[in-house]
Amino acid sequence: MADRHESVSRADIESSGEERPSQDVAALFSNLHLSNMQYQPFSRRRVAKTPDVTVEAKLPPRTPHAQDAQVRVGVFSPMGGAGASTLTASLGSILCQLGKGVLLVDTSPWQALAFHFGATETRPGRRTFSAPGSRDCKVHILACDESARFPDLESFTAITRVDCVLFDLGGMSGETLDVCLRVCDTLIVPLLPDPFAVRLAKAAKLLLDKLGASAPRVQFVLNQMDDSADAKEVQALLDRFLREDLFPLTISRQPDVRNAIANGVVLPFYAPEAQATSVCREIVQWLQVPEFDLKKTELRWSEG
Repeated sequence: MADRHESVSRADIESSGEERPSQDVAALFSNLHLSNMQYQPFSRRRVAKTPDVTVEAKLPPRTPHAQDAQVRVGVFSPMGGAGASTLTASLGSILCQLGKGVLLVDTSPWQALAFHFGATETRPGRRTFSAPGSRDCKVHILACDESARFPDLESFTAITRVDCVLFDLGGMSGETLDVCLRVCDTLIVPLLPDPFAVRLAKAAKLLLDKLGASAPRVQFVLNQMDDSADAKEVQALLDRFLREDLFPLTISRQPDVRNAIANGVVLPFYAPEAQATSVCREIVQWLQVPEFDLKKTELRWSEG
């Protein structure tokens, strides 16, 4: 996100509800094709980190799940770079440390989700990563191939205990995205505080409205916030438009996130006291998961 934002027009939210966004919804949610060449080898250099403080805020109402229900969460952003993969990996690692059986479904054609757990290569299919110092704390990743078809979850869950399924929906569009959204009970939408945020939120709302009664509950999360006047204006506009659908805690722009990715250590393990990790904990609690306590470790997860 650039340091200076373009001005945001209040017309983005003050227009009539009958008007369509100026860009076609299908175009906003079209599949993104990024090159794998942008992912460079990880640096092994450790950097000093300082803890951040989480701002207290009133969380939105929670919807309790049945004791034996499988929680299915979609993490989706219409635009690349909003932090959907980082958020998916972070939430998955926290749920795993809580003792939950976690399956992360990577729908992107570049299969980058495994990078957060220390992988150095991409490939489709099933992969399993164990937390540092524990063979029992595992995260399973099911990476789609280039066709990004809806994965066969039934065959996987028939042989593996899965309590929580998190979909990284950055690579899906059209009918396949529609199928994924219908099987999710919750949708988390990270947004950058830039001039397109309100328009993208509108498009996401339109997409969910088309699903009707089967639409998941949704929370929009502002990511990479700073103290600029433009970012605060975007937040005010989104708060006015989204109301209770905007998560009250924002994720600040911070080097911990970038450094965690560069070192191949999932964020809550790399920087458990970081402000972004604290917000992820609040999101997990909002998903009706018991209390937990994270311990600091810079060790990478092991695959196998």
